[in-house]
Amino acid sequence: MPGETEAKVRAMWARYRDTADPGFVENFDPQIEWHLAADVPDSRTLRGHEQLAEYFAGWAEAFEGLRVEPVEITEVAGRTLAVLHIQG
Repeated sequence: MPGETEAKVRAMWARYRDTADPGFVENFDPQIEWHLAADVPDSRTLRGHEQLAEYFAGWAEAFEGLRVEPVEITEVAGRTLAVLHIQG
């Protein structure tokens, strides 16, 4: 059975999957740093809710049928790491 943190993270991503509402980023720490992979176009580090919401709004516009599913959720040193499977 998943722990409380894992359940919250899965519910958060389910909200985005079901609504494409970038407002789901309010669930992240306000000082979040989201590091885009080096091989992603326009790779950079997104900081804070506003930048993250803009990024996800762009995803929803750019990719029809976008699906984001957490594959693995791990807690390390008081932080939560989610590995995502993204298709669209």
